[in-house]
Order: sequence, then structure tokens, then C-alpha cells
Amino acid sequence: MKVNFKHKSGRIQAMSRRDAEILQRLGRGAYMTRDLQATAPDQETLDEFDALSVEELHALAKERGIEVHHRAGAEKVKDALRKAQSGN
Repeated sequence: MKVNFKHKSGRIQAMSRRDAEILQRLGRGAYMTRDLQATAPDQETLDEFDALSVEELHALAKERGIEVHHRAGAEKVKDALRKAQSGN
């Protein structure tokens, strides 16, 4: 039986259940059978930062006075913006 395995990096890969169980025990990610995925609630919530590009996120962070590394990826900049927003 094939299952979708979600690696810690976020990549989703279809593989056999046996292989997914081994990787999950090694702490490389988690898996759900396709039947469970259809009934699982959507855990991801979208906010205003998800629609912006990396350049726009960096500009917004600079405008708000939040220091992030110039080569930081979108997720790190979003996390910094969210952290600053919740701190205010």
C-alpha cells in the first residue's frame, strides 16, 4: 500500500508503507495513509505574508525595522515578521 510521507524539509513523497514506517522511526518525518489524509483537517492557515514574494518580505521587514539577514529565505523572514507582530 502506498502512503504519502512528509519529510522534515516539507517534501512529500509517495512510498510503500514499510519504507515510511522505517523513516518515521528514524525521525525523518511522518506519514499518513491516503484514507486518513482525506479526512484530516487543513492545519495550515494563510496570513498576509504568504502572498508576498521574498523581495517584498525583505522590504516589509526593513520598513518595520526588523533586522533579517539579506540572504534569508521567505520562511525565516515570515517567522521574524510574525514574531514581531505578535510581540506588539
